[in-house]
Amino acid sequence: MKLVPLPAFADNYIWMLQDGRNAIVVDPGDAAPVFDAPARGNLQLAAILVTRHDADHSGALRQWKNNFR
Repeated sequence: MKLVPLPAFADNYIWMLQDGRNAIVVDPGDAAPVFDAPARGNLQLAAILVTRHDADHSGALRQWKNNFR
């Protein structure tokens, strides 16, 4: 397994754990890095872990909800 930091905002990271086929992201505050990284690595997003409700930890969930209605 590999832990990959995905740069987000000006001073933050979204962490992605991948095993070569699947990826898990932790606290996706921004949707773009999470969409881009699995696609570049030919990975399937298998799970999302959100540890807090703050926008910098869960903002991507709102973005996805608005895009996939």
